[in-house]
Amino acid sequence: MQTADDILTKLNLDQFFTESGFSYDLTAGTVKNGAARRIIYVSTDLMRGIYQALLEETAEAWKIIFQNCGRTWGKRVAGTIDQELVGSGRASQSELPIEGYVKFIEAYFQQHGWGTLKIDLSDAPSHGFVSATLENSYFAEVLHDVDDFVDSLLAGILQGFLEHVSGAQLGCTEIGCVRRGADVCTFVVTDQGRLDAIDHRVGESPVVQILADLKS
Repeated sequence: MQTADDILTKLNLDQFFTESGFSYDLTAGTVKNGAARRIIYVSTDLMRGIYQALLEETAEAWKIIFQNCGRTWGKRVAGTIDQELVGSGRASQSELPIEGYVKFIEAYFQQHGWGTLKIDLSDAPSHGFVSATLENSYFAEVLHDVDDFVDSLLAGILQGFLEHVSGAQLGCTEIGCVRRGADVCTFVVTDQGRLDAIDHRVGESPVVQILADLKS
């Protein structure tokens, strides 16, 4: 059975996820990847400060702002990666085998320290949705004292990536979160109308029941 590293190497995508191609300039205070794009590292203290500022200024709207930012981030990163792929004579993300693209997104999350993402496409053909689980969530650690769904930025990033490759407008909702007692964080990506229909169930019904309802 091929590992994620095997698949990424076969598709010549592994260079995006290795620090061997990074360049560090301690004098200038910069880190750049193999495509000469600048990389920054976001500490938990900084992200918590952003959350607290948004909470103070916007109350519960912080989740909407984070998700919108994440969606824009995901789409822009996906577009930038496409430029790098095509510029080097390789296939764009939309032309990659779906298994390869899934491993690409999972590796992106892991490399950036967001946690371990696992995307499940098994319900896409017959039920029209994609689900994903996230272990070791960055935001569950940063917002360790928040008893709420905390991964809206990551939901937006996942949404942005999948919108880019599918060419369709989608929604993404976190339906299970470790900050609410779940074992892992769980996301669903599908048409926004379908997510609106289950919104009242999120936080009230078990993840397995919500997924079952989406299949019915």
